[in-house]
Amino acid sequence: MTEVIAPETTARKALITALETEFAADQFPVKDDKLHPSLGDSRTMLGVYPERSTANARDKFVNEYEIVVQFFGKYTLEVDREQTVSPTVIETQAERFRQSIRSGADPRTGAVWYFDLLRIVYPDDPTGNKTRFEATVVARGNNSALIETSG
Repeated sequence: MTEVIAPETTARKALITALETEFAADQFPVKDDKLHPSLGDSRTMLGVYPERSTANARDKFVNEYEIVVQFFGKYTLEVDREQTVSPTVIETQAERFRQSIRSGADPRTGAVWYFDLLRIVYPDDPTGNKTRFEATVVARGNNSALIETSG
């Protein structure tokens, strides 16, 4: 029996590799899963998980796979309404991520051709500060329900 690898898995693994490469010097762990919102109080953590898969609205031969990348920067677990944290740090990390996508994270296979970064949002950490981002990336490739794909 032939091993089946889902296109979402190919896309996720390519993003994980890009993150591990970009942030290697920082030694941030990259989890192959969705992170719990409370994480980040002991160290910076990254997570990558699939959000949804859909056929392209204009071309059913193309599938789109939404993957979410979570970057939860380390924060101080103490509620202090006077505490301030400049968003510059997390904005810089988001820019590093954008550049890693631009510089060749694309799998370039039949199943997953390339990535498009749709959006980056900056949700509050548990203390109400901006120490994290979540990026939604769309991978596009052949719709395996209609076209045979290769790795």
